[in-house]
Amino acid sequence: MSIASPARKISPYIEVTRFPIIMRGPSIARGASRGAMVQNIDLRPTFEDTANAQTPSCVDGVSFLRTPTTGAPFLRRYALSEGLGGGRSWRAVYDADEACHIWGNGVQGYYEVTADRCQLESTPDYSHAALMHRVLVRMKDCDGAECRMSGP
Repeated sequence: MSIASPARKISPYIEVTRFPIIMRGPSIARGASRGAMVQNIDLRPTFEDTANAQTPSCVDGVSFLRTPTTGAPFLRRYALSEGLGGGRSWRAVYDADEACHIWGNGVQGYYEVTADRCQLESTPDYSHAALMHRVLVRMKDCDGAECRMSGP
């Protein structure tokens, strides 16, 4: 008898998809903070970079090790998130200031996250809506190096 559903992200909203990552290491200054947008797909390449191991080219993520150790900018400009199945499927793409959500039923939402932090008012006519939609379409089927591109 199973009473629990499988664990998964249940919505594309910021409070579910954005969270801090804490790193510690000999080359990371105590108390240093960076605003880089990394994803879980970036963890493997970062761990391999730490161990001086080679990351296969088929891996979608990229190491963010140099960001906290040298302050170098992390090149990811967009992040993709998906919640598929369970009757409420969705895909979303984010940049530092905006979010684009497409629900499984075709409903779309565009949010200026800096102005609407809780993503309460979809603004489909804002100037970057079409760009964010193109980025989402490109990222949902990307593979390897194509996923590491910083632009649409």
